[in-house]
Amino acid sequence: MLIHLIASMRHFNDDVTILEKISDVLDAKNISLARNWYAAVKSRKDRQSILEQDLNWTEIVEDNIKAATQSDALIIEGSRYNYSQAFQTAIALQNNKPVLNLYRTNLPEYRDWPDKFFVSGIDNPLFHNVPYETPEDIPKIVEDFIENITPKIIDLTVTFSLDAQSMDYIKKTAYESDSTIDTAIKDIVQQKADNSD
Repeated sequence: MLIHLIASMRHFNDDVTILEKISDVLDAKNISLARNWYAAVKSRKDRQSILEQDLNWTEIVEDNIKAATQSDALIIEGSRYNYSQAFQTAIALQNNKPVLNLYRTNLPEYRDWPDKFFVSGIDNPLFHNVPYETPEDIPKIVEDFIENITPKIIDLTVTFSLDAQSMDYIKKTAYESDSTIDTAIKDIVQQKADNSD
């Protein structure tokens, strides 16, 4: 599974621990991040190397659009909701991706934030708007979200061309395992996926 994790850059130093906690939950479940942008931002801020205005924002936006469309789901630390998060949420929902918007109600930004009413009006079964109070609440919320969106079996139909040597290998594998060619291909792919862990 591939997750696109986003957050506001405002108060980044305060929120990076939340992103790392979410990432730890995903790592424990062998789930990959589409982009680990926050590690690059943290490194850049620690070194004070590049100013935000000097970054290639066209490339950053394109990378985020690609991540939002190609990932399986979007997780937002949305306590400090902004245009970027709204834009990526819209892209994810338009592409039928589940979205988890996590937010802290105890922040001044949230209490004074009129957009919270707009967010509460998003009427899409794929959009999950979940409050939390402390970082310790994060693992359970993220684990429940992942459990709810994880398909148990994925049915996939694929058509592809093979050279004669590859086809002979698949036929031999099917024969040796007393299975169909379809099953042999599935077993080869599954073995490759298991070995990649």
